[in-house]
Amino acid sequence: MNYVLVLNEYTKTGDCLEEKRQVTIVDPSRRGNIGRYINHSCEPNCHIAAVRIDCPIPKICIFAARNIHALEELCFHYGGEDQQVDPASDSKTCLCTADSCSGFMPNSAII
Repeated sequence: MNYVLVLNEYTKTGDCLEEKRQVTIVDPSRRGNIGRYINHSCEPNCHIAAVRIDCPIPKICIFAARNIHALEELCFHYGGEDQQVDPASDSKTCLCTADSCSGFMPNSAII
């Protein structure tokens, strides 16, 4: 089983404040790293960012969102911290046990 990461970046373009969306898809079916084992949480201790250095293809980076204790599981919000989860959208049950857990995983059908 593979877990595909879809990263949506939004930027404002020009004076008209039109939003432009850049989509980066990471498919680890042939190649991946230890980052594929970072789980979802509704109260994450990490966040994901695209970093570009002399290349249009970004490196997907994981940054600590707060101090992380030794042996604490690393996690990020699969839908982004601002995404509202619609329980009627065929979402799977979230098992993160966070105090503010929405009860449902973010819907992965965003493209």
